[in-house]
Amino acid sequence: MDIDTFAVDNGGTAKEGVRRTYAGVDGFCPLAPYIGAYRWPLALSLRPGTQHSAKDTEDNLKRVIPMAQRLSAAGPKAPLLARLDSGFDSAALMACVELMNQPGQRQPSVQVDFLLKWNPRSTDRNEMATQLDAGQITGPGTGTGPGPGAVTRKHFCAGKRAALWEQRVVVNGIHRPVRRVLRLL
Repeated sequence: MDIDTFAVDNGGTAKEGVRRTYAGVDGFCPLAPYIGAYRWPLALSLRPGTQHSAKDTEDNLKRVIPMAQRLSAAGPKAPLLARLDSGFDSAALMACVELMNQPGQRQPSVQVDFLLKWNPRSTDRNEMATQLDAGQITGPGTGTGPGPGAVTRKHFCAGKRAALWEQRVVVNGIHRPVRRVLRLL
């Protein structure tokens, strides 16, 4: 299930909730969860144009995750992966998705996971690059890839390189391993 927002242009109208969107038009910014290869929309939540992606998203997740599970082509007991972009990067939203895995919330055999693009916000990329070059950044291995402390470096072309590593992340409300995969160009 993919979850994102998009801008709806309602410029020149006097509708309630029309505000300036992130796309630079006057309108709305609905939250749209999609499911499947054909990206079938589950439900649209019409929101004012100035509303941030993550605001009021927890209530929507509690409503659409069970809906997505019921409509899954693999059946209602199939695991579900919720994919969200960096506008939804918050511990509260991760904990909300994790809550769906708790007994009493859903059937315990159903697993809901999330793939979330990290929003580095105020992370100093130059400082991170300096720490990488000095060997100060290491990533714990997951058992499936490079061992503990491994940072994979790739050279894409002359003068351009990237480092790839992962970190374990502790998120309040989540008691299973969460990892962040990073790539620094």
